[in-house]
Amino acid sequence: ILRGFGYPVDAIGNTNDGTIYPETLVIYTDSIYAGAAQDIVSEIGSGRVVNGGDYYSSNSDVIVIIGSDWSATD
Repeated sequence: ILRGFGYPVDAIGNTNDGTIYPETLVIYTDSIYAGAAQDIVSEIGSGRVVNGGDYYSSNSDVIVIIGSDWSATD
């Protein structure tokens, strides 16, 4: 879906922290990507933007964790 909107996708996988996420999270790791994270939430139609700079480590600028609240819509 994100590639379809023109976003580069570095990797696709599952979290390995044992957490079941009840909501979709769009996490930015640096404040300069807060706008991009909000744009992604708007594009996919759900999710909450999270400043994860202190909690998440990634080579990606934005991390999307699909939670149980998300469903694909046309």
